[in-house]
Amino acid sequence: MFVRPLVYSLAALVVLPNIGYAQPSSATAVADSAAGAIAILPANSQIESTDGRAHFSWVRGVGADRCPPQSTVQERIVQRLGHDPFASDAPQQIEAIVTREPLVWRAVFFVRDEHGVLQGTRELVSEARECGPVVSAISLAIALAIDPEAALRPSPPEVVRPPVVPAAPPRVEMRTVYLAQPARMPVALELGSMIQLGTLSSPSAGVIFRASMQLHPRIGLAVSSLWLSNSRLDGEGFSVDFGLMGGALHGVVNLVHNSRFALAAEAGVLLGALDASVLRVAMTDSGTRGFVAVSAGIRTELHLTAGLFLSLAAQGLVPITRYQFVSTGQRREVLFDQPWLQLNASLSLGWRFR
Repeated sequence: MFVRPLVYSLAALVVLPNIGYAQPSSATAVADSAAGAIAILPANSQIESTDGRAHFSWVRGVGADRCPPQSTVQERIVQRLGHDPFASDAPQQIEAIVTREPLVWRAVFFVRDEHGVLQGTRELVSEARECGPVVSAISLAIALAIDPEAALRPSPPEVVRPPVVPAAPPRVEMRTVYLAQPARMPVALELGSMIQLGTLSSPSAGVIFRASMQLHPRIGLAVSSLWLSNSRLDGEGFSVDFGLMGGALHGVVNLVHNSRFALAAEAGVLLGALDASVLRVAMTDSGTRGFVAVSAGIRTELHLTAGLFLSLAAQGLVPITRYQFVSTGQRREVLFDQPWLQLNASLSLGWRFR
């Protein structure tokens, strides 16, 4: 009846060569060691329950705080047996405690039946510097106490799983999305002086006010109003004053534009009121009359600050309504005949609202 416990005990010594067993403290203990000596439990104390289960508890005593927790010890026993015998409601109980003494690690476990009666106990001692060896030894000892045959069965070969190659991250394509911005149409206001050649009887100075709007980076629209001072025509026996007030509408095409300079071409129509005031000698066509002309020209801008600019413009006018002024005396005499081509030039200071 002592053959199987002796075989299992010898196997435990082979597996745990560095672990010592505590010496018996009585003659009875010595006799027991001689009979079933190295066995974890006496031959008739193997845990046998109707459902093959046991309740396990693990305590880390004084100085054993760094030893593995219960879950690790329990997992080692399960790996040794090949199945999990532990359950919280199992009738048999296995209680184990590990402590650190000045020179050794000491591990003790107790086996109790469903009534709490002690069935057996075992004490293991290790002189290792860490608690790992004594924990491995007591795990095997508990496995032998639960099921010697399963505990001594060779461990199944470790399954070597191929390394997991991480999947390539999905390709992320970066795109720049430009959100549509509300269209901005910068407006500029200008006020300046002008000189006119050909519309009146002599070169005339005047004032011009202009407002422009940028409809597109290269296209704009401009509206202007102008006033020319009276130009007097004096001759033998006559004196006439000529004046002009009007407005113009131009389309603008930007040719060059940067932070310091701009060049644009513009064309449009000029509408005005041409006035002839007779001071001496009546004329057949004196009074106020409408004046219409088409114009085209070049405009340059010199940007002084962020919004302030200086503008210089030159335009050529072709009158649609061209007038000839004659006297009504005995001898009809042409006093003034508007030319087919007239010129305007202006110099103004402006501000662009962005």
